[in-house]
Amino acid sequence: MMESQLNTGNASLVSRLREIITPETEIWLVGGAVRDQLSGKTSHDLDFVLPGNVRPVARQVADSMGGAFFALDEERGMYRVLQKEENQLYVIDFCRLQADSLKDDLALRDFTINAIAVKLHDPSQWLDPLNGRQDLKDRILRPCSPGAFTGDPVRTIRAVRLSLEFGLHLAPGVIDLIREAVPLLDGVSTERKRDEFFKILEGINPASGIRLLYSLRILEKLIPELLALRDVQQPPPHTMDVWNHSLAVVSHLDRLLDLFLAPGDLLKDGGNLMLGLTAGKLGKFQPALVKHFSDALNPFRSRRSLCLLGGLLHDIGKPATQTVGSDGRIHFYGHERAGADMADRIGKSLALSEAETQALVTMTLHHIDPHFVAPEDSKPSRKLIYRYYRLTRDTGVDICFIGLADYLSRTEYPPEQDAWIKELDRIAIYLEGWFIQRKSWVEPERFLSGDELMSVFNLSPGKLIGDVLDQLKEAAASGEITNREEALEMAKVIIFNPARESDED
Repeated sequence: MMESQLNTGNASLVSRLREIITPETEIWLVGGAVRDQLSGKTSHDLDFVLPGNVRPVARQVADSMGGAFFALDEERGMYRVLQKEENQLYVIDFCRLQADSLKDDLALRDFTINAIAVKLHDPSQWLDPLNGRQDLKDRILRPCSPGAFTGDPVRTIRAVRLSLEFGLHLAPGVIDLIREAVPLLDGVSTERKRDEFFKILEGINPASGIRLLYSLRILEKLIPELLALRDVQQPPPHTMDVWNHSLAVVSHLDRLLDLFLAPGDLLKDGGNLMLGLTAGKLGKFQPALVKHFSDALNPFRSRRSLCLLGGLLHDIGKPATQTVGSDGRIHFYGHERAGADMADRIGKSLALSEAETQALVTMTLHHIDPHFVAPEDSKPSRKLIYRYYRLTRDTGVDICFIGLADYLSRTEYPPEQDAWIKELDRIAIYLEGWFIQRKSWVEPERFLSGDELMSVFNLSPGKLIGDVLDQLKEAAASGEITNREEALEMAKVIIFNPARESDED
């Protein structure tokens, strides 16, 4: 039984490791990979423990597989190999036993369901001193010891993730142990906290995970700015405060992305009318969306999870910009700009890459654009599509889905069917602009170069050249010009426009 479970999802990789590492090596697979495979899940992170000098074993694996080798902690004998197999990145960690025996080493781990070991060269041998298999069967999340959380406070975040991922109940007294350890998160590196948080975003029901993080007072150690969203009321048609609205956006966004990105039939959730309509209207973009969201901005964090974070932060600027007009109506003038500045700070505080942080800023700054760049009853023009993607580039695709989730989250109830169809039709045009008509609507030919403009009209280099080229490109995107002759005529009108000369004077 254990043999088949050990090989679930990564049989080829495990077989190669058995060939590379000599049978005499006392090496055990431990932790999440064993837990996942006992649960019928595929794991892409493999953790091995062995006594003695670990470095030669890890180096041998990296060299034999052609993987990347990293020393995580030389003093504690921790090394990592990154290996790509069949377009899947595997993280293979090797660690020296941290106790006198494997049994004692397992007792030092976080949760009983992660304290199970299987011998690499003999999968029929397994060690489960804390009855983790039974806890997994009974759906109980139990720490290996009362000091598990204070010993490593990042386990407080992990507890939230695992409880959702495996549908586990916290063992009696665990909530008190978590709350005792939460203040110690201040001493944990930003990167470790961020990585656990992103696993929640990537996992099952991220909105519930975020809500649980809040109730345990963990969220304020990750993104304290979110606390200000509570009890910030919004005008109709909104019926929720900004906090609950933002969580609803994450929940709807998660389902929308899952509709297109999860393996299986696009219409698998046919019982949900809104999702069924979405699949029908946007289904033709599914292959392109799968490719788009597989192009991560960071190899260790998915674009999907970053989009969910963008959904969570889309209204982060509202508390600071809330005003009440003379008519008693609530306003949030400039909340996009204020939110973008906050998203920039949050991205940096989470130690995200520059590209990830800029994507968050773009999502926040432009999250309302798909709703309001055209009158509600009209379709977005090609010129508007061009301007939208000029500002957002490929992040504009993510914003389209944040916009759909935002629309669904105005109230606790589904929108009217006709209104939702109209919204889907609008978003379909934006997606068509990027995925199908990009060469003509977003990145059209200008028909003239800057050198040609200067030669034909006897101009010197300067701002005017750039302005003319920008206007020509926009005109090409909208279909106003279709060839070089029309571009020359339009350039002539722009350059010799008396109003322009008056402005320059």
